[in-house]
Amino acid sequence: MSAATDVPHRQRGDRAVRIKAAAPDRDAKLRASNVALFTCLTLFLLFLANLLAGRFAGGAGFVQRFQLSPVMEFLLLFAVAVSFVVAALLREAAEKKDDDVVH
Repeated sequence: MSAATDVPHRQRGDRAVRIKAAAPDRDAKLRASNVALFTCLTLFLLFLANLLAGRFAGGAGFVQRFQLSPVMEFLLLFAVAVSFVVAALLREAAEKKDDDVVH
């Protein structure tokens, strides 16, 4: 065993052994990516619900009790964009680990 990594060390294919030992890191990145995508979807649905409620409340005669200001709408969409970018970067990092495996 290698003293530095505690992973069995082989002359050939030792990169593949190290990548297999890093699989939990890949799974953690995929889970974090899924959480970021879920956050992105939830925030976007909140924005869409606010948009549709504002659009149809006036026409239908309903009193809208809660409406986001334009600045809050901007910040909400900014959070959607940031969470989407974070999800994409985490997914890309997890997939990059798959490209490093030597077969």
